[in-house]
Formats: sequence, structure tokens, C-alpha cells
Amino acid sequence: MFFFPFATDAPLYHWPIVTVLLIVLNTAIYFASGGYSAEPGVNSRLAELLVLHFNHVNPLEWVTNNFMHADVVHLLGNMMFLWPFGLVVEGKLGWWKYLAVYLGIGAVYGAVMQLAMFASGTKEGAALGASAVLFGLLALCVVWAPKNELKVAYAFMLTLSVRCGVYDMSIMAFGGLYVAWQVVCFALAKFHVSSAALHLVGFAVGFPLGLAMLKLQWVDCEGWDLLSVWAGKHRVLPDVIEQRKNAEDVNRRAEALQLTELRDGRTAALDLMATHLAEGHANIAYAIYRKYAGPDG
Repeated sequence: MFFFPFATDAPLYHWPIVTVLLIVLNTAIYFASGGYSAEPGVNSRLAELLVLHFNHVNPLEWVTNNFMHADVVHLLGNMMFLWPFGLVVEGKLGWWKYLAVYLGIGAVYGAVMQLAMFASGTKEGAALGASAVLFGLLALCVVWAPKNELKVAYAFMLTLSVRCGVYDMSIMAFGGLYVAWQVVCFALAKFHVSSAALHLVGFAVGFPLGLAMLKLQWVDCEGWDLLSVWAGKHRVLPDVIEQRKNAEDVNRRAEALQLTELRDGRTAALDLMATHLAEGHANIAYAIYRKYAGPDG
């Protein structure tokens, strides 16, 4: 089965400029490095410089490994998921805050992994790929827009036919299923270091960051964030909007009624003035005119 999210209905305030540039940069680095293989002696010097090695400590690798990919499938899969998650996060933060968050999640994840593996005495192995950062971005999406939906395209083979389509899924449900699957994979790997473990570390970095930025009011979720949803406060928002619309409607009707009454009163006054003038009562007609014309009339 093949599926990936490609769009969202979350309210966005900024264009995904950095998201597009990150996709371009990851693609360019892959083709420049030639990818990465676990087999020794076959990788380019650039690839060896960029991946996160476990046998030493190099802070530069904490960032660079997030831009390296093993093969085209690895790259394509990550970039397809970077698009919708980046769309939500950059759409709420703007380009420079989003870039700082992206690099920050990657750097923290890289530091945790390399320091932990080095301290454990591991002499072999390396980590690479944007997926840990993507799980960090997914965590931000879950915290900031849990009830918003992702449009997910799918395709799977059933006997000799291929079924494909698009369905809507809440970000909370999507994130929950994905994290649950990573936990299962981590358990199946007997809790050893694996891609599932790296993904869970990325999510663990992004989740508290999303909560902190929400509490510090660095992001506007319009009352539809995870905390508001859990507290049931997000349901108040439609009622407030409806009350505001009703009040505006009442005000418009009152203003329209006042204008109608004013027009009707002036019409009646003109008729009354004409009658008094015809009867020779000019002083009465003038008094009526002053009443409706106002002090400046």
C-alpha cells in the first residue's frame, strides 16, 4: 500500500517558501553526494562528511545528517511528507521562525543520537535522513492543528486491480497512527537503535517544543490547538462567531428602520408644509421646516 498526505485545511498565514527551498536543497545534496550505503568504501567523501557517525562527536553532523539520504526512494518518501507538514508549520510561523525550528529540531535530535551512541561505546553505524525532523514537524502539527484535516492520497493493489483515491484524515488521527506504528516497529526491533527509534526521538523533540511555543504565544492557533481541544474550549469559538453575526444583523436592521422612519417623516413633513403654505400659514410651514432640517438647516 502506498499513501501520502499532500494538502491541509489548516488556516495558513505564510507562503511555504522555505519548505520548497528545503525540498530543492535535499534533492541537490542527494545528487551531489550520490547517496549513502552502509557498505564501507563505496561512499563519496561528501557523503561521509555529512552523515551522523556514531564513533565520534562532531556538532556539524548534528545538522548535516538531516539533509542526507540513502537512495532515491528514501529521498522521495521524506520530501513527500515534508511538503504537508512544512505547509502547516511554516504557514503558522513564517519563513525564518520555521527555518530556525527545522534546524533546531534536527540539531537536538542529532546531538541526542550521536552523544548517546558514542557514550554507549558504539564504534560502527551512522544515521541520516530528514525523517526525524519530519516527525518533529508532525508533533508540532498535532499540537497546533489537531482537528484540522490532511488530504491523503492512497493506492493499493487488490488481486489484479489497483485501487486509488483521496480521503480526509484529522492531523491528530494521522499523527497518532504514525507514532503508534513506530512504537510497534521499535518493539519488533527489540528496542534497539533503528529508524523507528530515530523517528520517535524526533517526535519527542518536537512535541514539547510545540507546547512551549503555544504557551509563550509564539504561534496563533485561533483556539484550535491541542490543549484547547482537550479542554473543550474550541467548541466555544463557533458560538461566539454566531453571536457576533446575530448582533451585527440586529444593528443593520435597526439602522435600516431608522432611515425608513426618517424618510417617511420628512415626506409627511413636506406634505404638511405644502398644506400650510396653501392656506397662507407661512410661519407654521417654516416651523415644520426648522424641526426636520435641524439647527444647521
